Amino acid sequence: MNNRTANCVTTTNMIRIKQTASALVIGLTALTTHAAEPLYQTNFEKTELGEVPNDFLVLDGDFAVKQEGGNKYLELPGAPLDAFGFMFGPSARHGNEISARMFGTKKGRRY
Repeated sequence: MNNRTANCVTTTNMIRIKQTASALVIGLTALTTHAAEPLYQTNFEKTELGEVPNDFLVLDGDFAVKQEGGNKYLELPGAPLDAFGFMFGPSARHGNEISARMFGTKKGRRY
């Protein structure tokens, strides 16, 4: 391989590396921007005690906002033991992630 061909190959490789790095930076910037704007979010602190947030659709169950230690939370009583649920947020098919903090207590019942 002569010197001219080696320089051409090196230049081509450098261009590819720069293009890949640029695409990576643009992609990471887009992901960071998207992650900063949640698709849906609710705050139980704004909901009256004993109520359910207006944007929740209770399918079944006695869900209600309760308060303990200055914090509000959504509660589902432990009895009766059954399958209960609610829906919330906009409808979307793919690429969504839900995060929540949950707490439960052991009562010793087994069904």
